[in-house]
Amino acid sequence: DLGWRMFGSNFVIWLTEKMLGVQEPSDMISGFRIIHRKVAQALNNIKEQQYDTSIMMLWLGFSHAGVVVRHDNRLSGESKYNLWKLLYLTLDMLIGFSDFPLRAASITGSLLALASIILGVYMVVLRILGGVTVEGYTSLFVGLTFLAGIQLLFLGVIGEYIARIYRELKGRPYYVIGEIYSSQEGLTQDFYATTKTERHRVF
Repeated sequence: DLGWRMFGSNFVIWLTEKMLGVQEPSDMISGFRIIHRKVAQALNNIKEQQYDTSIMMLWLGFSHAGVVVRHDNRLSGESKYNLWKLLYLTLDMLIGFSDFPLRAASITGSLLALASIILGVYMVVLRILGGVTVEGYTSLFVGLTFLAGIQLLFLGVIGEYIARIYRELKGRPYYVIGEIYSSQEGLTQDFYATTKTERHRVF
């Protein structure tokens, strides 16, 4: 199953970079990692109960580096991570870290409505020129397409409001402050901010 697993992994990496706004490390080929206490503390401050740890660590913006290790072949058994679990992981990342599905509905509805308007104008021109051979069928198709597009468009608008409520309820930190340097004592203090200004992190 190496072929489809590699394809699925590459697809998930591409989806992560393009739609979730995080950069997957080019030298990371395994899920095993050692993390600093600051990273663990920042993850503990996340109030969500369901999220992908690997994507969340990339989203937080901490520095990372690859370590070369030897990977031996599996002595027995096989991976339990099948195609359906990979698809579920992809869907879970999309829902948890991206508004793309909601915006796709808005874009699709806008395109359908625009296409129906263009087709309607085209049919009016044909009607004037006497090129319409079947009465009623095309106008019915144009009307249904326009209504479907408007419905998808407004569903997408409603979804945008729901997405904003969802983001506020998750309460993710918009950036992480790694350390505060005290000018009086000359000491440093770990601090983890939850200030709501912008999504990206400072570290």
